[in-house]
Order: sequence, then C-alpha cells, then structure tokens
Amino acid sequence: MARRIRDEDIRRILEDSDGEEEIIELLDQEEDLQDEEYQDDDDEDGEAYLEVGPVIEETVENIAREVQIGDVSGQPSNERVLDNPIRLPTPDVPSRAPVSRRRRRSTAPVDIAAEWSFEVKELSRKQFTGHEEPPRQQVLFDSDSDIYTIFRKIIDDDVINLMVQQTNLYAQRLLQEPGKPHSRKFRWSDVDEPEMLKFLGVIFLTGIIVFPTLECYWKKDDIYYHPLLHKINMSYNRFRLILRCWHFCDNNAPREENDRLYKISPLIDLIIGNSRTIYTPGQIIVVDESMVHFRGRLLFCQYIPSKTHKYGIKIYKLCSAEGYTWGYQIYSGQSVQVFGLDTSGSIVVTLAEGLLDEGRCMITDNYYTSVPLAEFLLSRNTDLCGTVNRKRRGLPKDVMDAKLATGEIAVKQKNENVTVLKWKDKRDVCALSTCHGKEMSPTSGRTPKLKPNMILSYNKGKKGIDVADQMASYNSPIRKTIIWYKKVAIDLLAIAVVNSTIIYNEMHPGSREKLTILAAHEAIVKMLLQPDLLHQETRSRTPQSQAGSSRSSELPGPSRLAVRDTINEEFSPRRLNFIEEEASSSIANADAAAEELFVVSHAKDSHDWEEYDDDELRRILEAYEEVNIVEENVTEDVEMIQTDQSVPDELI
Repeated sequence: MARRIRDEDIRRILEDSDGEEEIIELLDQEEDLQDEEYQDDDDEDGEAYLEVGPVIEETVENIAREVQIGDVSGQPSNERVLDNPIRLPTPDVPSRAPVSRRRRRSTAPVDIAAEWSFEVKELSRKQFTGHEEPPRQQVLFDSDSDIYTIFRKIIDDDVINLMVQQTNLYAQRLLQEPGKPHSRKFRWSDVDEPEMLKFLGVIFLTGIIVFPTLECYWKKDDIYYHPLLHKINMSYNRFRLILRCWHFCDNNAPREENDRLYKISPLIDLIIGNSRTIYTPGQIIVVDESMVHFRGRLLFCQYIPSKTHKYGIKIYKLCSAEGYTWGYQIYSGQSVQVFGLDTSGSIVVTLAEGLLDEGRCMITDNYYTSVPLAEFLLSRNTDLCGTVNRKRRGLPKDVMDAKLATGEIAVKQKNENVTVLKWKDKRDVCALSTCHGKEMSPTSGRTPKLKPNMILSYNKGKKGIDVADQMASYNSPIRKTIIWYKKVAIDLLAIAVVNSTIIYNEMHPGSREKLTILAAHEAIVKMLLQPDLLHQETRSRTPQSQAGSSRSSELPGPSRLAVRDTINEEFSPRRLNFIEEEASSSIANADAAAEELFVVSHAKDSHDWEEYDDDELRRILEAYEEVNIVEENVTEDVEMIQTDQSVPDELI
C-alpha cells in the first residue's frame, strides 16, 4: 500500500530542488480542470487527499524519485530512495477543501437585455383626476381666512386636549416619585387649554427672538429684558415645569411590544391627519427624507453625511411641489413591507397611499427609484420620475455602463412604459421615468443648456422637500434637549406653521398679500397670547379719573408680574439684599417716570397719550411701563420673603 506524504513532507523534499517548479505547474494545471469530479478521502488523522489520474501520479513519482536520487540532470545523491509511490496531498487552499459529491444546481440567468429595447417611444403623463372635485383648501378657506384660522385647523382642539390630558397625567405620576423638598415639580397645578395655547405661543416666540437660554427670556437685565414675557401671566418656573411634563401619550397604556414610537405616534397621527383633511396636493408629489437634529442616545438615531444635520432622527416626508407636508413617517428600523417591493419602495407606497390612482407623478431620488416600484405605481395609475442607482437590479447593463461624452445620452425602454436614461453632464446622471422618452429641451436662463426632459421634470419637482425643510428651519423654536420626542413635537409644530402659510398664500395670490414665514410666526404668536395681551392693553388704556388723584390711578399701573417673576425663584439669604436694592431702584425709577409723565401729559392738556406722536412722551411712558412695579406691592412682597423665606401662593 502506498504511503501518503503530507504537504510538509513534500515541501521539505522539494525545498532546494529544481523539480519544485514542475510540481507547482502541475498543480496549476489541475486547478484549471473545472469539470473534473473530485473525491474526498479521510485517513486516520482525518485529512482529505486529492486523487489524481495515473499519468499525473506517475509523473510526480518519477520527479520525486529523481529528487531522492539526485537532481534532474542525473547527479548522484546521498539521500535514501523511497520505495513507495508518492501521492500528492490536496493543496492548502480554502476553496479546494472537501468538495461535496452533489451536483451543482445550474440556474439559467435571466436575460435582462432582452426585456429592454433601443426603440424608445415618447411617453405622456397619466390623466390627472385628483382635482375633479374642488380641492379641500378651496372648500374650507377663502380670501377672508387669516393665518391663525388655518393654523387652528391643523393644531385643533383635539391636539390641544391630547397635550393637556397627557401632560397632567404625566405630572401626577411625576409627583408620586421622590424628589428634593424644594423641587419645582411640587408647585405643579394642572394645566388647561388656554394655558397650553399660551405655552405654545411662548415656544414659537423663542424661535422669533433667540436668547442663549430659556431663563434669559424672563430676565430683567437691560440686555435680555422683553416686556411681552412679563405681560402674559406665565413665569419662568411655570413654563419650565410645563415643558418638563409636556407629554403626548399614556406610558402605561397597552401597546405593541416593540413599538419604538409610542411616545410621539398619537401627536403625529393627529397633526398629519389634520394636514391631510384640509389640503389636496396637485399633480406633482415628492418623497424624500429630512433630519431632526439629535445627538443623544437613541436606538434609531441616524448619520447621513449629505444632510445639514448629519446626526439625528430621519424623517420620511411626502410633500407637494409647493412644499406642503402631506406625509410624515419616522425611521425606527421597523417598516411595513409591501409585497414585491423593497424597503425603500414600500416607504413610498405607504406615504402616498391616499394619493394613488389619480394620475399623479411621483418624484423620488436614487434611494427609492427602481423598476419594480415603477411597475407597481403604473398599476395604480401613477407615474414615477427620478434618478436611479446604476447598480439597481433589472436595469440594462449596456446603458448603465455606457461611456459617454459631455451632453450625450444612452437610453432604453421596457414594455413601452418604463424608460431608463443615462446622461453625461459634469458627471454621469442615471434616471428612470414612466412618463418621459429621450426628448431634450433647453433650460431657461442666460445660458441655455440642452437637458433631457426627464431631468428637467425631476429638478422642478424635487424642490418640494427642500422648500419645506428650508421654510421649517426659519424661526425654528427647536432647542437643545435630551428628550427626542419633544424635538419631533416642535418639528411638527413648525410644519404646521409652514403648511398654514402655504394654504394662506394660495388663497391670497397677490404678491402684496402673501406672508413670509416670519410674518406667519408673528401673527400666530400674537393670537396665541392674545387674551393676556388684550387684558394688558385694556388696563393700559384706562382713562385717568381725576387730575389730582394718586399715581396708581392716574397712570396705567401694570400688575405685580415683574415682582412675581422675581420672587418666584427659590430664594437664598444672599439674594435678599439684591432684591431689596433692585426694588428700591425700581421704585425710584417709577417715581421719576411718573412725575415726568404727569408733567408732560398735563402740558399737553390731555390725558390720552395715544392721540399724540410726541416721541418724548412715548419714551417716558415706555420707561414707566418697563419698571412695572408699584411701591406698596414691592415693599409688602419683600417683607414676606424676609419673614418666612417662602413665596406666597397667590404669586405662584
């Protein structure tokens, strides 16, 4: 029986011989035999060996015998001759490990090229039937509708009630948890709908007026002092307490086991549902993703280098060409899969479910566009136009790999309804459409450039998402926080303002009547804070009863809000002296302003200062209103603080 020699032995035998090259050449020839059937044998040590043919075995045996006797040229050698024939072990290559005796399954490749043709026909859009009935925005609103009315259709009473109920519920459970004796949470009192609207107004105000911290909005320092925050009857502590307890769901309610979005899902359903019920998009709709900036610890936090905010929560949006957000879905690693489509295609169909079958054109980028998605949308009477990844399955390889010069195109068509095009601009651009052929048109501008109509339509429609994100970024009230769902909630509020502005501008086509995002925010903030502002305005316009009456009756004396905001903090003994000094200074300023105002007003021989445009008179009155302190109230409140170191309940 022939003795087998392992790899180590034959390498040692052939180490310094000229026959090593012949052995290596022989092994290379054996590896090239693709149709040879291999067998595997296991010896006592369990190692597999390769059975070679008799001719190859004889050749190796002769070479080995020559090596043992001497070199190939016939020189004698002192080495002992092996009597047993040499059997070549299997080369130590992972791919040549023991081969299964089962026959490999032969799969016939799909002939993709046969499905595509160079004969390209001109394609047209589907007939749009989405506006056969009047659009919802034209039915619900008219030219007399103001921006706040539209806004309250999106942020309606159901949304406010959800915030009120869940905020109060969360606050009650928070009070049951242990805390520090002087913690702010023990001052909690249930919030109601007017106060929640006021709270939202302050949130929007922080987007219009940007200060470093929230506390700065209530400071009386000349750098930060803003009189509006001292007229709305909401202190800094109260705002922070509501913000802490701001909630949108019942944490103890039954839910799906792996639901990662239960904290924010009720609010999304209400706001996006209201946005859908008051607006009918046009023929062009676009799907893309945006980011809500967040760098905290979150399971589904994403990193997208191409976005302005690289880290954050990824949002899939469906928008109209004007930028109206109609669909909103948070990426959480869990999505609904549509049969026959991949994940990205399923997202498009899920977002657009209420808009299909009406002849619209869907604009997508290369993350979503695919041949199966195009065929699915065609079956739902919807066109698709967008850029496509050249590595997608089902695309004609000769078009995707074509080498083009600048301005040239390569195009093919499938079943006379799906067109794939590659166009060379500064770089290669691959696109797919079900409503375009290979026609090209010049661009508008000073230097017209010939481009495919498919690309022009994509560029025109794709801006919808960009416009929506751009307008939502203006005057955004989003601030740093570790609570991710509150950031998403503020993003939804910003979207509500953008959607309201788009509807308002559509109802007022005149350029002079259109609102900017800043003007829309200002109008909404004024209306949200209107009850308190009207109350303050009424008190400030109270006529003087007598010329010689006291200062509190002669001049508009605001309430004790400024004092309340000061003593509402958790005081320490070191701050008492500061309060006394500040109160004394305020009293002196109030007296001086009152005397000067009295003299000037009587010099005008009138008590209604608003009838005059005298800048000096207005400056004096504004100085008096900014002081906002009455001498008797300040003295009384400071004495209370000095005696028991506590804040009166009526001042909280």
